[in-house]
Amino acid sequence: MDDFFEWLYDFLAWGDFHSRVPHLGGGGPARRRAKRSLTGLVEEVQALIPVEEVVAWVYEQLVTNNDMLVLMRKLHVGLASFV
Repeated sequence: MDDFFEWLYDFLAWGDFHSRVPHLGGGGPARRRAKRSLTGLVEEVQALIPVEEVVAWVYEQLVTNNDMLVLMRKLHVGLASFV
């Protein structure tokens, strides 16, 4: 989180950012995690989603819930007019 505030202070030309939160680890500098990319974050989130269960839930809703069917029709029409 400190990285974000350092960037923000630099961007707004507010001078150096000094964290008010004491860092753990014997008073030394905070251990920084390896930088991650947005692609890596998306892949991590996708790995948490049980795709089979979500697809099964959508099919179940389409069969048992008329509102879901109406929503899907509206989405289909909206996407067709977008293309």
